[in-house]
Amino acid sequence: MPVWKKARTLREELSNGRYRVGERLPGVDALRARFGAGEFAVRHALQMLRDEGFLTLKPHIGAVGKRGCSMTKPTPARCSLSRLLPIAAALICAAGCAVSSGAYHHPDGRSYADFVWKNVLPAVENETVTLTNMHGTAKVSLVGANVFSYIPAGGDEVLFSVKDPDFTLLRFPHAGIPVVWPWFGWNGEAGTAIHGFARRMKWTVLEKAETPDVSRLVLELVSDERTRAMWPYDFRLVYTVTLCDRLLISLATTNTGTIPFEITEGLHPYFRVSDVDTVVLRGLDGCLNDSIHSHLPDKEFEGDLRFQAGENRAFTPGKGEYVLFDEGANRAICLAARGHRKLNLWSIPESSCKGLFSGDDWKHFACLEPATISREAAVTVLPGKRHELLMSVKAVAIRR
Repeated sequence: MPVWKKARTLREELSNGRYRVGERLPGVDALRARFGAGEFAVRHALQMLRDEGFLTLKPHIGAVGKRGCSMTKPTPARCSLSRLLPIAAALICAAGCAVSSGAYHHPDGRSYADFVWKNVLPAVENETVTLTNMHGTAKVSLVGANVFSYIPAGGDEVLFSVKDPDFTLLRFPHAGIPVVWPWFGWNGEAGTAIHGFARRMKWTVLEKAETPDVSRLVLELVSDERTRAMWPYDFRLVYTVTLCDRLLISLATTNTGTIPFEITEGLHPYFRVSDVDTVVLRGLDGCLNDSIHSHLPDKEFEGDLRFQAGENRAFTPGKGEYVLFDEGANRAICLAARGHRKLNLWSIPESSCKGLFSGDDWKHFACLEPATISREAAVTVLPGKRHELLMSVKAVAIRR
């Protein structure tokens, strides 16, 4: 059963009064047994319901029905196109045309996302821009502004990618560094797809400049009728990729409209590792564990973190500097970031990777995402103002 169906079943039970306000829902193990699902899928469903206001997640207690949940309904979409989607879909089906059931579903069960992508964002031909200099090579897809390859001179590929990624497909590939904007996860309007629309649109090249030691690519995405159909604000995004002795990325958001807007955003790098269960992350010492997104107590983390398949937790960043040690690959990946509210750690367990990865590919990536992941901590961008998310990546050999 897909994650969104699990969430829908629990949502209906909450709305119908099966669980009273303040009553604890069955634990994760009980829900796993009921749905025949893994822990990762169950926790994801609970996170969806928490974000919609149906329940709260309390450390050492679990999921608890929230006040007013029996009358709570998903907030209707403000966008006029979103309101018309179910009508349009019905008309098309009545005419004998097929509407895809969707690669992505909003937690409320509405599956208009693929309809939006096919009609608001029609398929486009992709182009790849390559940056090369004495320090290495980076490749960027113009669809999604995704840096899907970074190979330092004399080194190995730093970023994970599924084989032959196609960024024009509805089922967005797990690859490179996806841009998450203007919403993280399911923070968008009802019926919209996970992680926003910026990663699905074709960006415009503003500048490409190369010297023997520094190469730079500047991309732009601006609001138009297509974006306003999904998110009714005026904006300008500038995405800058700089290849020097490291990989530097800047995602700058400017509000070009007359009213403030809020964004949740992130950079979602898939780092290639020899084995996700053997890598160690350093730099979290003293960082506050986020109990809301990690289902662990709010307390300072101590020491190093040993990654594992199925990792899914968030931390409030300290210095914003982290090192991912991979002894199997004899290297360390150094990550520094600014402009983010959380560092989100993510990988996928073997039980959830069917149909997503080939062979044991699921073992060979770890995601360290500088991001703003919740509506409560959303970044407000005032008219005429600018917000910037920065990330630096450098791979170095481990001295033995």
